[in-house]
Amino acid sequence: MKFRRNDLLLINFIDHSSGVDEAMEFIAIGRLVDINERRILIDSWAYADPDTPRDINVDRMSVVLGAVSRITLLRQGPSIKLRHNINERHLYALQNKADK
Repeated sequence: MKFRRNDLLLINFIDHSSGVDEAMEFIAIGRLVDINERRILIDSWAYADPDTPRDINVDRMSVVLGAVSRITLLRQGPSIKLRHNINERHLYALQNKADK
């Protein structure tokens, strides 16, 4: 599967761990920034508008592709923009609509 910039991804990867006998599996969830032959870059804490320039408020992660065991596409492109003061019932309806 080809991933595109701003896709929301869940990445399973093996990382080094201190004090244990085996490498541990971790997950990272974020918006795809870039991918090349060595690593994948995601923003796990980012502005809702993907066109907002990156600054110190954005938490970026780089994961070495050789350690990745699985990449799951959670949603293509930017997430749904929600209005302020939206109630739970409306949020549930939007989520169900987006899942179909």
